Amino acid sequence: MKTGHKRIEFIFLGTGPSNTTPDVGCLTARPQPTCKVCLLAADSAGPSDPRYASPSYSREPKRSHPSVPAQPLPNKNRRNNTSALYRYTHSDGRTRNILIDCGKSFYESAKTWFTHYDIRTIDAILITHDHADAMGGLDDLRVWTYCDPAVKVIVQASIPIYVSAATMDVVARAFPYLVNKASATGGGSIPTLDFRVYDALHPGTGELVHNWFVHRRSPDGFLQLSIEELDVIVFPVQHGFAGSNPYFSTGFVFPGLTYISDASAIPEASRKLIQSFNAGESGMRQILVLDCLREADWASHFGYHSAIKETLLLNPRQVYFTGLNHELEHEEFGRILKTHEGLKSVGIPGHVACDGLLLSFQI
Repeated sequence: MKTGHKRIEFIFLGTGPSNTTPDVGCLTARPQPTCKVCLLAADSAGPSDPRYASPSYSREPKRSHPSVPAQPLPNKNRRNNTSALYRYTHSDGRTRNILIDCGKSFYESAKTWFTHYDIRTIDAILITHDHADAMGGLDDLRVWTYCDPAVKVIVQASIPIYVSAATMDVVARAFPYLVNKASATGGGSIPTLDFRVYDALHPGTGELVHNWFVHRRSPDGFLQLSIEELDVIVFPVQHGFAGSNPYFSTGFVFPGLTYISDASAIPEASRKLIQSFNAGESGMRQILVLDCLREADWASHFGYHSAIKETLLLNPRQVYFTGLNHELEHEEFGRILKTHEGLKSVGIPGHVACDGLLLSFQI
């Protein structure tokens, strides 16, 4: 996709941990619940309540038809599994919707935010890794590709899914009927998915190896996917360990935005790749979306001290932290970022992402 005054929309469908927020264990705690963030997240009050007033939902609801009720919008501490939509206009004039991850809570997110923003199609899916919060909702994609006899409507014939070979192995074991429909028992509809498998991350090393459908490599040697006129660079990030070996998730460089949702460390080669997009003037640098689970580091996730340190190394024009658990309250964390001397000293605005947040920017 050629850049130059192109308008991009990026919507956070989910910004929480694997178990989402609120945590049911906190809400049923004895003798009484005491988790402040989970109690706030469970509050039925939405953005119209002054406690949760926010510019986050930056476009008014655009429902497909007046008969569709407005969706009740959650407050900023209610968080589903990390997921997002990258939206751009194709040369044919139609908007393309590229989904990042389809985890356990994806369908719940879609019912809220696809309805709120009047989004119908999924033109491609990028899966970051093989954990349930990234690929556990693939079965729910049947809604897009199945023709319901009652309404005789099909949204689209199939959905392309770009996935590493290592992740594809797990998908095939978890959902054998999605890979081979002959494995289905006949009890329900099955989504029609077009898996486009690549060997982007070599097991145990993170080295980039051959990929059959990639049209070319980036100048740095990283795999570059060409999806509906969109060039996306794939790079590895460490996401904890699998036994004694490093476990790798996938990050993506889109035009104007770098996305890292699940990471505990960034390999030096990947860091240099990201830095290469942030070497120009402030207005030309990338927006960074970066993993940040809580204050302290976790085995497989950055804490916010490490996430901010990594942000300073990557030098984006601004950063949005995602993947927060119930130890970080939205407004409190926002104040920490606003007053952080390191971020202030280099002029990098730090933001707390929330479910439903829409970014609109030009490339």
